[in-house]
Amino acid sequence: MTIQASRIWHFLTRHKVLWVCLLFIIVVGFVDRNSYLARYRIHKHNAELQRQIDEAEAAYAADSKALRQLKEDPEAVEEVARVRLFMKNDDEDVYVIDNQP
Repeated sequence: MTIQASRIWHFLTRHKVLWVCLLFIIVVGFVDRNSYLARYRIHKHNAELQRQIDEAEAAYAADSKALRQLKEDPEAVEEVARVRLFMKNDDEDVYVIDNQP
């Protein structure tokens, strides 16, 4: 072995604990199935799913309120029929203006 190679080998063998610790950090941090990187990705995905759940619960609450109102109030039924379904009475004219390009 040359002198340079023997110095490198001596450095590597002398600092075994350092290399083992570095290998452990690399495996635990990035390579392993339960690594910190994988845990971060899972946490990020869970946060997104929780946001979607919150949006769905808010939409469910709004729809439940609207359904309850439709069951109890006849004026709400008329409003839905006029606004969303474009229904009218016999003596009325309805003009629908579409502003979409």
